[in-house]
Amino acid sequence: MKKLSLYVFLLLMWCNVGVADDLKNFKIEDMTIGDSLLDYFSEEDIASKKKSNYPKSKTFYMISHDYLNKHDIFRYVYFHLKEGDKKYIIHSIKGLKFQKDIIKDCYNKLNEFAVMMSEQLKDAEIIGPVTKIIPSDKSGKSEGKAVYINLKSGNRIKMVCLNWSEEIEKQKKHLDNMSISIESKEYKIWIQNVIGLS
Repeated sequence: MKKLSLYVFLLLMWCNVGVADDLKNFKIEDMTIGDSLLDYFSEEDIASKKKSNYPKSKTFYMISHDYLNKHDIFRYVYFHLKEGDKKYIIHSIKGLKFQKDIIKDCYNKLNEFAVMMSEQLKDAEIIGPVTKIIPSDKSGKSEGKAVYINLKSGNRIKMVCLNWSEEIEKQKKHLDNMSISIESKEYKIWIQNVIGLS
């Protein structure tokens, strides 16, 4: 988990307390919200990725990039883009990491993350760690823990640990994972109020 520790450390080091509400200081794989995805990938590459929509609303869609053997920190990076936006402005970016026995360390890092972010971001609302049952596992044995950093601008930073039940892992449906997300105010309102996710 040295890479996870390094990432959280670097994330905090990028935070300039004087402009703590400016998410340009927070990056995942050197990218952040408000950037154009065209600054990092060609339009052909973006178009080649499978587009995932939500049944309740098509305002935003998600694409992912597989970073295996390219970057050290995350296995996948997910982007939410606005439908019809030819500039491909990033409204949400999430780095996701799978690792065997990741959960215990992820839970420890979650608590450290909450404390350190509250020290760095004096004007932010820190919520969590919050524990919720994962609804897609009908057995009720899978849970997620999260810390939400709500900035005055309405933008949000989120760290999540997903602990899937042994049954789910045996079926190879899901693996335990950790993620860090950066979300714009517009995307956060949409995912909460329209889609009904946190």
